[in-house]
Amino acid sequence: MIIRESFSFFVNSELLYGNISLVNYFLNLLALSYLQNKDPKVSRDTRFYPIEGRLLVPIEEVQENEKDLYRGIFSLIEIINQGTTYSMLYNTFMSFIEDLNVEEIEQEMVINDLRRYLSNDPEEIAAPIYLKKNTSNVLINLLKFGANASASSIAKELDTNQSTITRQITKISSKFLTVWRLEKNYSRLGLHSYIITIQFSKSNNSQLVGIYDELLMNKYIEQIYEGENDNFCYLYSVIHCPHIISEKIARKLSNYERNNIIDSFEISLIKDRIFRTCIVSSSFKPSKSNFEDLLTGKIITQKIVLWDSNHHLNKEKEFFDRKDEDILKFISIIISKSLTQLGLFGVHYNELQLFLEENNFDINKLPECQTFINKLQNRAYELDLIDYRFNISLTGIVSSNLCIFQITKNGNDEKISELVEKIAYFGWMLLIETSQKLFFLILGPTYNSYLAKLIMNEIKKDGFDFVCFSVKQKIFRYIDYSSLYDFSSQKWIL
Repeated sequence: MIIRESFSFFVNSELLYGNISLVNYFLNLLALSYLQNKDPKVSRDTRFYPIEGRLLVPIEEVQENEKDLYRGIFSLIEIINQGTTYSMLYNTFMSFIEDLNVEEIEQEMVINDLRRYLSNDPEEIAAPIYLKKNTSNVLINLLKFGANASASSIAKELDTNQSTITRQITKISSKFLTVWRLEKNYSRLGLHSYIITIQFSKSNNSQLVGIYDELLMNKYIEQIYEGENDNFCYLYSVIHCPHIISEKIARKLSNYERNNIIDSFEISLIKDRIFRTCIVSSSFKPSKSNFEDLLTGKIITQKIVLWDSNHHLNKEKEFFDRKDEDILKFISIIISKSLTQLGLFGVHYNELQLFLEENNFDINKLPECQTFINKLQNRAYELDLIDYRFNISLTGIVSSNLCIFQITKNGNDEKISELVEKIAYFGWMLLIETSQKLFFLILGPTYNSYLAKLIMNEIKKDGFDFVCFSVKQKIFRYIDYSSLYDFSSQKWIL
């Protein structure tokens, strides 16, 4: 009780004395989290009772209309028992409600959002995005107007007031991991996108370090994912490079294959990359039966394309000279920009600091630095070198599994399109198309999960050959495109 009441000093009076039982539950959860962190060997009691004032009151039976609320609270206590810190719990809760009016706070929804956000459960991560209709309308218009969308332009489009739109955008941003991810226009840069998959025997696991070392000698490789299925280990990557670089990698991997170091590999030119999401307007509980209902269409969804790289294809190649060096440095350093905070970028921080120093800027003088970065961004826009795609997910790719379905095409494009539409009901999805195959990626589940098996059954029913495996990111490194370009010959370095 003393611990719980101590936490009450960190809650504003409007919430604390507003007769909101949600806040009282939250204070008890904070106290449980504090005790769990102090004594992690002991699991806290998962029984939880209704609140009178701020006291837990035992009752004989939970009312039918409150069962979902208590299931959410029980799940939160289980998450707390796994070691969630009270500071993480506090900061997450406050970010969910800080911009809401007291009368707008929906107790069950906040508990459910909190549970989903803090959970590492693959099914929670994979589940479709739950947004109410008015909030999903705002999301649709964010996509329509793009990274330079303003609350005022969306308000005008939806014929509502700007403050309402601002609150909806804040709600989306607080509940999910949302950013505008920088997308380079590789056609304009004169680079080409390839997908790499390497399959090797689990008994050859000792060769993994050597394969990593060989791949990382290539300066165009930014990310490497590692994983498995029941039969093999896998490495997966996407590389953007001159054609000759991909040919060099293919020759090296062919040599590994001949010497039985790897079982097989594929390096194929990417025709298209499509990022998608799926939205439900009613609260979704990630159970096997509910995912089956998604598959059969019993649960109504809104399937949305977030980004299609095809509009970057076949653009005329740009040639750069020395005055463009800062532009190439800019597109190397910037990772993303904020949905809610103007001028806030996600960056490779050490490289940004060095870049600013080289241009005589002090990183602590934020307005000057932002002006410089914005000028470079505008120039990159003018040259059609960049765009921003909207990303929404429950968690980041770095910490989660990617389940990959490598589907071999059979010449029936209509049938494979129908398959994709049928199985595209997850919160974060990526489709990568090559001339011979379609790669369908889902964030969250592993290859042996019931979700993966549901998808595999659908692929089998439609008669497609496929391989399924799951991977996690192992390498993510900075690629300096300005150092890979020879300005005198205006060619990329091999």
